[in-house]
Amino acid sequence: MISVCTLVRGRTAQLATLLSGLAGQRRAPDELVIAYMQDAAPAGLPDPGVPVRAIFVPGDPMPLAEARNAAAAAARGDRLIFLDVDCVPSPRLVERYAQALDHAPAVYLGEVRYLPPGPFDPARGVRHPARPALADDEIRPVSDHGELWGLSFALPRSAWDAAGGMDTGYVGYGAEETDFAWRLAAAGIPMAWVGGAMAYHQHHAVHIPRSTSSARSCATPRGSAPAGGGGAWTIGSASSPTCT
Repeated sequence: MISVCTLVRGRTAQLATLLSGLAGQRRAPDELVIAYMQDAAPAGLPDPGVPVRAIFVPGDPMPLAEARNAAAAAARGDRLIFLDVDCVPSPRLVERYAQALDHAPAVYLGEVRYLPPGPFDPARGVRHPARPALADDEIRPVSDHGELWGLSFALPRSAWDAAGGMDTGYVGYGAEETDFAWRLAAAGIPMAWVGGAMAYHQHHAVHIPRSTSSARSCATPRGSAPAGGGGAWTIGSASSPTCT
């Protein structure tokens, strides 16, 4: 069972486009979990063609780590796809993540194309210059867990649990993902890019209230990352990302 998880505060129009993208999947997910960090659940959304559950997560500034944990806890799937509310899944996104997870248990990073302002048009999407160009059927191991990209990734629930979820001591944006990447590495969980799991990031103004807890957590590691994956984790190697 595959659960798609997303977080929202405001951005109802972007969320609606994400849901429309889920409705067009070649392999539909089994459910969508929306963790909303606002007073009321989003309303007037299109039907994604799968069951939808919305859960309230209070807090200000945005409790992103807590919201991701809440979404994962509420999800019924044994495989989790995290998709940023600004991202529209291509028709093969769920299918390609499912195929990769069937291939081997790991954390998989999907491709993202950035869209300019204006109506949604996938043909105008641009690849981030720091991210690899992948063939549609490619799985490419990642040696540095610092590559974790919170916009779009998938993993088995067992990997989420092994890493302990995200540290709710973080508030604001960004550092909770760096810390989670370190947790995955420390747990010996491999990471890989997966081609064909494309998402399109809708344009918006940039405002990044950085986490207030990153210095504490990066300066006080919780353990040491192993040299490589262990047990059932057999793709790639694990290394601790650098905190900045």
